[in-house]
Amino acid sequence: SALVGVSVGRFRYGRGSTRGLSLLLGWLAAMAVHMSYNRLVNAGPLNGTRLAMAVAVGLGGVALTAGFIRWGLWEEGRWLRETLQLKVGVSQQESGLVQRWADLDKLLAPVEARFGRAKRDQAEAFLKLQVQLGLRTKAASLAVEPRQRADLEAQAADLRRRMDEVRRELGIYCMVFVRSIVPPQED
Repeated sequence: SALVGVSVGRFRYGRGSTRGLSLLLGWLAAMAVHMSYNRLVNAGPLNGTRLAMAVAVGLGGVALTAGFIRWGLWEEGRWLRETLQLKVGVSQQESGLVQRWADLDKLLAPVEARFGRAKRDQAEAFLKLQVQLGLRTKAASLAVEPRQRADLEAQAADLRRRMDEVRRELGIYCMVFVRSIVPPQED
């Protein structure tokens, strides 16, 4: 079911030939795992070898699901790089911070040391809003249905408004400091 879910999600937001291909591959992978497992466990008594093979097929399904999820996360990262630009109110340095999300605690440590824990938490909240804005903006550009596109664009506008509020709460000095933490990507 996870493989089918991932493939349906990719079909929903995919473009071009990869859209149908991902749906087909996801369904075929799900059916192959399911049929292989059923054949192994229903072919007779479960001896040690057959049981080990059944476990291996189950783990293979987990590995396929993890692979599809990693593929989706990679694509999300690409979406963020495409959409987190000045046209949506995000500086290049802020975009760099968002792209290095795994290092965020380390990157925001100087903000906490200089401005305190409350400002550090606000800076993190600001960056989370930017991630959401990037994903909503990209999803709106990929939406096929006008109603869904309008809904996503309204959500993006609300996120911009909330980002402006948090930016004002942070203050100009803290925002300049946050933007200076990560150099521009070309550096």
